[in-house]
Amino acid sequence: MDTIFKKKLEEIINNPKLEIQDMRNEFHKMVSQWDFQNTILKKPKKIEELAFEGKELWGSDSHKIETIKTGFKDLDMSLQGLNFGELVVIGGRPSMGKTQFIAQLALQISVSHPVLFFSFDESEYAMTCRFVSSLYGIATNQLITNEMSDETRKKLLRVDEEMQKYQLFLNDDYSCSLAAFQNYCQTQIKEQGIKIIMIDNLQKVSNNNLSNYKEKEIGNWVRALKKMAHEQQVCVIITSQLSRAVEGRPGFKIPQLSDLSDSGSIEQEADKVLLMYRPEFYKIDENEDFIFTAGLVEMILAKNKNGDLAKTYLMVNYNFTQFRNFKENSSEFEFSQERINEIDTNDFPFLK
Repeated sequence: MDTIFKKKLEEIINNPKLEIQDMRNEFHKMVSQWDFQNTILKKPKKIEELAFEGKELWGSDSHKIETIKTGFKDLDMSLQGLNFGELVVIGGRPSMGKTQFIAQLALQISVSHPVLFFSFDESEYAMTCRFVSSLYGIATNQLITNEMSDETRKKLLRVDEEMQKYQLFLNDDYSCSLAAFQNYCQTQIKEQGIKIIMIDNLQKVSNNNLSNYKEKEIGNWVRALKKMAHEQQVCVIITSQLSRAVEGRPGFKIPQLSDLSDSGSIEQEADKVLLMYRPEFYKIDENEDFIFTAGLVEMILAKNKNGDLAKTYLMVNYNFTQFRNFKENSSEFEFSQERINEIDTNDFPFLK
């Protein structure tokens, strides 16, 4: 350790006038200064060199940049896929479906790319129930409480075998420091070939109730995640809460980019920001585009660093287990076989 750095650290620890919070602030300031002083900048390149490298790429379509498909047709067209080196934020108020959506997204992406999934809000078991729920269409609470029919249990007899095709790694430990988290991710990238890192509920990284310090802490995490995405060429996808300003908005409660909670760094650092919005939750029967809102989820692309802004739609089923592509004016409906079995066929002879 640098001698000056060590001496300064001892001064902070041994200063009787400093409260714990003051010591933490001084320590963070010292680490930032030390990191800045020890940063080695790479040699700059002339634009003609970079243009020559680009020409090699642009001269043939055999060098197409690989993108990550979400599995949702309209959303992929809107996003133009997700890219390695990007920080992607999925924001929404509670009950919009962020956690279940990112769980389904993780499953769909992990078929082709290894995914490291951090749950900062739920246990490994609860998140496993969400993954299984998304795959089989079984209500999450039935899996968590283990209250299922015999028919449903039969569906799960080979669930572990079914999961073998998904390159999905799950971790629910968020009690580590930012530096430890970064080291852990780098190890997993090297050992498991991780290409996508997902974090559910970024706000849970901070246990501090002081708004100023919480904003600074989350800002540090966001900047570190953006740097890691760029340096490691992985795609980092996080979910984030939106502020209560949405609830107080008159008329349609449509979320905006400025509603991202706790840190302006989230809005600033993100390459793409998707805002999830369910008008049905606010008892709105028709949305601003005169579409019936039952099961409708609006996916608002509020920031797209290298593309256009857009809005697409998804549908979510009754049990809130599976999202699917939206088909306007579609006559397709999804029925649970268990619910069909509950219908008295004497009332509906054509079902016999």
